[in-house]
Amino acid sequence: MMANKHNALKKILMIAAFGGAAALLWGALFVWAAEPLGKSPVQVEESTVLYAGYDLERIAEDMTPFVGDNSKVSRIVSGLPSPDPRFMQRYMAIASSEQPYGLTLFYEPLDSAGYGEVPDSLRDGEFVEQSRNNAIVLFAMIGNVDRLTFAYRSTVAPDELIPSDYEPLLEYNRSDFPIELNLADKQNHVEQLGQYLEQEQSDTAAVVSAIQGAEEAVELAVPDGAAIRE
Repeated sequence: MMANKHNALKKILMIAAFGGAAALLWGALFVWAAEPLGKSPVQVEESTVLYAGYDLERIAEDMTPFVGDNSKVSRIVSGLPSPDPRFMQRYMAIASSEQPYGLTLFYEPLDSAGYGEVPDSLRDGEFVEQSRNNAIVLFAMIGNVDRLTFAYRSTVAPDELIPSDYEPLLEYNRSDFPIELNLADKQNHVEQLGQYLEQEQSDTAAVVSAIQGAEEAVELAVPDGAAIRE
């Protein structure tokens, strides 16, 4: 009698063990079928669209009709690249008490030793182009700013803004550009601004290429050692 009970218990344990193993095997097969071995879940991330190097969608989150909106204007400015990678924008000044409303950005060297000179706004084409593009973005994102000034100093500034220590290199007026603020349709505004910037970039590249081609042609036309008479 005891032997029969022992055999019955042994059969029950064997069946349970077999059932557990089958369940584990089925689970393993199910997991493998749902997600093949060695393959991690795919994470879909929305890509950032850049227009002429600008993340306009992020910048447009702070679009404002008023240059006096200090916090939004500051965040817009922070999204702009420096026209000269050796310099950084640290201070800004807003003139909103009377028209024309203005915004001045102040740049100083990244290196604490300074550079001894400010960027050359007459000969540095890339510097001028980047400054102009920054101005376009600012006019498009700040509704009532009439004038923009980019000022530079050749040494690191103290912990306070002293405007007289800076040289205003470039100034832009809203009337120079056809872009206007469009708060009603932000997405369309961003796309139009992006297309405008890319067209400006393309036109500038074409002009630079033409100038370089003309200079190369002159060099080829003049024999070595010959002087060019003015």
